Formats: sequence, C-alpha cells, structure tokens
Amino acid sequence: MLSIIFIIIFILANAIFIFSKRAKNLAEFTLENRSLGTFKLFGTFLATNLSAFTIFGVSGSAYRIGWAFFPVMAFGTGFMAFSFILFGLPLRKLSLTNNWITPSDFISSRFNSIILGKIVSLLLLIFTLPYIAVQIGSLGSLLSSIVNLPKWICSLVFTAIIAGYILKGGLKSVVKTDIFQLFVLYTFAIVAIFLVFSIFKNEEAVKNIFSKVSEIHQINGKNNSIPFISLLGYYILWFTADPIFPHLTQRFYSAKSDKVLIKSMILYPLACLIIFFSMTFLGIIGTAVFPNLPLNKTDTIFTMLLHKVSGIYAPIFSLAAIAAIMSTLDSQILTCSSMVANDFLIKNKLFNNTATQQKTSDLKNLEDLKNEKSLKITKLLIILISILSYIISLLPISSILSFLTNSAFNGYASLFIIYICALYFPKIEKSSSILTILIGFTLIIFQNLKIINFHLPFIFIILGFEAFMLIISNLIIKFLRQIKAKIPQMKYGQVNLVNENEKIINPYLTLKNIIPVIIIFLLGLNIIFYFLPLNLFLGLPLWVWYQIIVTILLSAVFYLLFERMEIDIENRTK
Repeated sequence: MLSIIFIIIFILANAIFIFSKRAKNLAEFTLENRSLGTFKLFGTFLATNLSAFTIFGVSGSAYRIGWAFFPVMAFGTGFMAFSFILFGLPLRKLSLTNNWITPSDFISSRFNSIILGKIVSLLLLIFTLPYIAVQIGSLGSLLSSIVNLPKWICSLVFTAIIAGYILKGGLKSVVKTDIFQLFVLYTFAIVAIFLVFSIFKNEEAVKNIFSKVSEIHQINGKNNSIPFISLLGYYILWFTADPIFPHLTQRFYSAKSDKVLIKSMILYPLACLIIFFSMTFLGIIGTAVFPNLPLNKTDTIFTMLLHKVSGIYAPIFSLAAIAAIMSTLDSQILTCSSMVANDFLIKNKLFNNTATQQKTSDLKNLEDLKNEKSLKITKLLIILISILSYIISLLPISSILSFLTNSAFNGYASLFIIYICALYFPKIEKSSSILTILIGFTLIIFQNLKIINFHLPFIFIILGFEAFMLIISNLIIKFLRQIKAKIPQMKYGQVNLVNENEKIINPYLTLKNIIPVIIIFLLGLNIIFYFLPLNLFLGLPLWVWYQIIVTILLSAVFYLLFERMEIDIENRTK
C-alpha cells in the first residue's frame, strides 16, 4: 500500500506542472527564450540523457560482464561532455543570431540547402520517434506491475500527464519536471545502493566478490566480453551519437551563455560517475546474491535485489526508472513535434508564399505570424504524436520497434561528420553531404539486417566509410566543376541567410586545449592495466579506482582549460 501511495504522489507531483505558466511564443515554448541558466541546463541535459537503461540496463550489463562495463558508461558518457565545446558553444551563438529552432535550421543554413536540412530532420525523426512509443509502453508496464491495473490504463495516465504539461509550458515545464525527476532518480538510486550493501555485506558470497579476484574484476570483462577495441568503440559511439540527439541540440540552443554550457560540461562527468558507479555496484552484488541467472533475467537484477531487501516496499524504487523514462520522453515529444511543424509543415509552404508576403508589409509581423502558426501546429503535433505513440505502444510490433531503436545510436553517429562539416567546413559540396548521409543510413540498415558483418565495432566502419566517401566525392565534384565550368551545380533549394557559409572560429579549440583533452581520453582507456596483474584494493580492482580518479580528473581538466579561458575571453571582449 505504501508503494502505491508513493507512486500516486509522484504522478500527482508531475501533474502539477500542467498548471504552470503558459508559454507565450514559439521561442519560449521550444527553447525557453534561450535563457537556461547553469542549474536548469545541467539538470535537464543530464536528466534527458538518462533513461531506463541507466537503472536496468547498466546493472544488468554489470551482472553479465562485470566491472568492465563501468568505464563504458562513466568515463565514456562523461567524456561526451566535450561536445559542449565542439558543438554547444558555436550552436548557441549561431542559433541566437539566426533564430534557429530545430537541428534542420542549423543544417539548412550552414549548407544553404533546404533539402539537406529536411533529409537530416527526417532521419532524426526516424531514429527518435520509435523511442517515444517504446518508452510509453515501458512506463505502462512498470506502473501496471505495481498497481495491478491494465497496461493500457497505466500508459494512458502517463501519456496524458506528459502531454499535458508539455502543452502548457513547453520547455519551461519540461525543464522543471526534468529536475524533479532527476532528483527522484538519484535519490532512489543512491538509497538503493546503500540499502543493498548494508543488508548483504556480511554474506559470504558478497564478501568473496570484494576480497577474491574473479572474472567480474577483469578489465576486459567476463569471457573477454569487452576487449580494448570494444571499449574504444563505445567511447567513440557515445561521443559521436549523444550530441546529435535532436533534443540535446535544442538544449545547446537554449543555453543562456557560454559560461552556462562550460559549467554544465564540468559537472557532467561527476554526475555520470555517481549514477553509473551505483548501478554497476548493484549489478556486481547481484552476481553474489543471485548467481547464474538466465540471460533474459539479468536486466531485472535491480528489481530482484530491492525486492529481497525491502519486500513489499520494493516497487517504490521503480520510481527511479519511471523518472528516468519520463525525463527523456517529454523532451523527445517536444522536440519531434517542433521538428515536424517547423521543418515540414511551415517552411516553404505557407510563409514563403508570395501572396502572404504581399498582405504583410512588415517583415516583423510576418515573422510573428509564422511563429504563432508554428506554435499552434507544434502543440497540435504534441497531441497527435502522443496519441499515435500510445496506440503503437499497445500493438504487437515489438520486433519492428526493437529494430528501429537498435539502429538509433549508430544512426545518430552517422550524422556526426555532417554536423562537423556544417559548423567548421560549410563550403563542402551539398551533393557530397547528401551522398554521405544516405550511404551511412544504408550501412546501418544492412548491418541490422545482418547483410554485412564486421569484426570491428560498427562505429569505426560508419565513420571511416563516410569520411572516405565525403572526401572523395567532394574532390571529384570540384574537379569536374573546374574542367567544365559550365556544368551547373546541383540545386536542392536554398535559404538566403546573412551568415551563409561563414567559417566558424571556435576560440576554445586551440592546440593547447585539445592536447590535454586527448591525453585524458587516452588515460581513460586504461591501457596500462591490460598488461598489469589484477589486484584488489578496498574491495575494488585497482583499475576501477584508477577509472574513478581519471573521471574526476576529466572534470578538473575541463575546469582548468575552459572555465578560466571563458573568463579571459569575457574580459577581452569588455
């Protein structure tokens, strides 16, 4: 009964945000007027990037693999914060100057190609929309297992609440709920680890895993499940995929200042260290308390441990997973709705219409009209996407959704090179960029259908093949244009912006700054420990302590390099 009361309180606490202040315009609704401070930006960025996998997937992987999964998530996800410098700072400034709302605005503007922006937007939607249905289904299943109501009712409750508070306040409501959900996630996760350890620490099997070397302590995991090349692959995958999430791109747009982004970057690895150490630790204890679980049961080790130590109160700890899912889901619904509205239903249709422009002599009034219309359509799409995703979550098409979601991370990563080119090499040929994107997407489909198979992490294949094709095709097109000057350039629809093809100079990406970041990345690979004997210290492998230190050092390096530099740049510009 107490568990149900806690669940009801949590649901009502989220429902309160339905009555928050209504967003007045498009910029406020989608980006909170680009005014997020450090606390809000860091909270929503972290909450949005944590999901149910944080609770169930990490603990389950630690059960199957051992401590070797800890650096994959802690340092690997923490290092991704360097993308705040690589992408976040220039995107914030350019989006403010050019009034960008969606990732497509960024691509279209930088390449001066509307169709290239639409292709990127379409792919981002393909990679993101299935997650919405999957997460609604997961929320329904979790709540159903606790309150013994049908899944369709439980999913409907969450869908209605989430859609309700998004419709009312947009990103402002999402940020507030993200911070609340993040608090719930960390509170129950940390309480869980202390509770489980305090109960089981005196059991002989648990004592053994902290005193005797075994497979779970191996740096390459049980049965060599994470060799060095796989660890490197994970690091690169997180770094190239995570910042391409469309909802995270919009977080870059919404930052109040460079200082806010830099402070969030400094805090991010520390927050990752806390949550991922906790979940890995639980999975390791689970190997002693519930040995030899079937493979399909390992992702339930979090629930099994809490059920054993807290009995009927175990469902309370499911709030950690529910909070993690909600904090990702609401951001995805808001972002996907704004992308469909702005990238496909508004642009080049209603407001590029000559008649409309003739009726509106004042350009500002035209822009206001466009924003008002876009806001209405975005809200309508929030309702439609929520309803459709809810219906899809109840259908027996889990294999299709699984196929799409399994493709997502590689899919986001396949756009990394295009994002880099858009920021730093915008004069690259548009046709080369389109070809590169389509080749990457084709490779992902072939890999998921098992048509092709490689013995290397797939991220290496995608990035290597795309980089090769982009360079070669770009050189060929430029060469053909030189020898046949009259060959017209392929036109895909253009947007005429003041900053078209302006080269970005990122003052933070200096050799003096990049070298220490590369060094800390190499240190995070634990190379030396692959050649040293395995020893335990205070119950943990020495290399795990080393990983903890390196992850903390990562935040310190970010602070020493970029926080002080940001102050220097501010002083020079005054």
